[in-house]
Amino acid sequence: MASPVQKAFCMLEFNKCHSVITVQRRFRQRYNQEPPNANNIRRWHRMFEETGCLCKGKTSGGPRVSAENVERIRRTYERSLRKSTYEGSRELQMPQKTID
Repeated sequence: MASPVQKAFCMLEFNKCHSVITVQRRFRQRYNQEPPNANNIRRWHRMFEETGCLCKGKTSGGPRVSAENVERIRRTYERSLRKSTYEGSRELQMPQKTID
């Protein structure tokens, strides 16, 4: 998996020479690693031209909290409204972000 710096290198090199083979050759020389495949290099270049960013797009969202867990959290805080999210997460054995 290429690092963000390596992706930027590939994208900039491709922009200069418009040859995936040349980009792969220069990548191998610079980083002494197997280069990314041709499709990835083209995709990174296209993504940068379309969005101006090499970042991954937004995903559909993180994992959802089940209805059962929502109910457990609600019951815990009904008993003690002053309980912190840290205490609640420890009691319920859930990540604090789930409770926030």
